Amino acid sequence: MWQQVALPIAAFLSSFASVEPDQLFRQVQQKAILAIYAVDFEQDPDQDIYSPWRYLICFQNSSVFLDIEDAYDGEHLCLNWRETTELEHYLQTLTEAGLWKPWSVEAPEPLGPLLGGTLMQAFYAKDNACFASNGSWTQGNLHLYKGLRLECEAHALTVFSNGVGLYAGVNTNLQPAFEEIYDWFACY
Repeated sequence: MWQQVALPIAAFLSSFASVEPDQLFRQVQQKAILAIYAVDFEQDPDQDIYSPWRYLICFQNSSVFLDIEDAYDGEHLCLNWRETTELEHYLQTLTEAGLWKPWSVEAPEPLGPLLGGTLMQAFYAKDNACFASNGSWTQGNLHLYKGLRLECEAHALTVFSNGVGLYAGVNTNLQPAFEEIYDWFACY
């Protein structure tokens, strides 16, 4: 069992590797989703043939935002918590890289129904420590995530890597492939 300790935000973020996700999600539980940014190769999602490679989710009255990134292996996600005070600089840095184009998700877009919704529960999926694949045993990648589900009062967001970016669906029952190699865990 993990021990809860009050840490300054910088120490909290730097200790991310040693903290379980349920402690991280406790920081934003019962907070409204203020903004969602999608980051991809084109600023207009209708002009891009790929799914976004990163989502940034900002919460009302929170000192951190969630950065969901494709782990570029076609199977996993990286979940990063960043300080809200760094959001504008972070968006600018992504844009200056010349490859990425962040845009703010609006209400009529597929993820729009989540805006203003209060986060009630979060779930994450991780590989099993060991699993059988094609007749041989494989060690799971335990430092990355297989999927993420954020549940608000009326809507739920499911995110996982689909091999060409991130799949993000609202109110869908889709799951990452190969259900036998990972398990879902509830936060808090």
